[in-house]
Amino acid sequence: YSDWATLAPIVGVPGCIEFRSVVEGPYGILRQTERGLELLTREGGNEWIAVVRTTLAAYPTITSAVHVKALKQVRFTCNNAGDTEGVILVWDYERNRWFVWKLYNGATLLVYRCACLHAGIYHVATKLGTVLKEHATNHYDDFLGTKVYVPWTLETSWFAPAGVGGYFRLRHA
Repeated sequence: YSDWATLAPIVGVPGCIEFRSVVEGPYGILRQTERGLELLTREGGNEWIAVVRTTLAAYPTITSAVHVKALKQVRFTCNNAGDTEGVILVWDYERNRWFVWKLYNGATLLVYRCACLHAGIYHVATKLGTVLKEHATNHYDDFLGTKVYVPWTLETSWFAPAGVGGYFRLRHA
């Protein structure tokens, strides 16, 4: 016995190409398709997330998708085709803003194997076998019980602080 309704195909919606990219939340279901990231909304519509196409072209392999409910964010760990660099692509769905985290090991970007939310804390596992635990109050991560500073950069979309509206967007982003 199941309380699920009978499944029906959704016509005209591109299929998922990477099972690790599927994540569900109050907005609907996000997944990676041939075009990039797409959102299947709760109303049954399909939206292509064009704003992240450049990042996904550079880092096309999604290794995890995690819904961080407390922060109203979805985080995708993405690696380049050569599996030598990675980024964390973040969508703040409350503000409908995308940004990119670039975490470094020395001068090189980390490469990700997976990520998860455990006890409300975001964890990422790197290609080198390191597991990093996010600290929301500082820029240190736990590594084998030791607090380690992880240098990172934040990449946002371009905006011009011209006029009152531009400064408002900057201040409230």
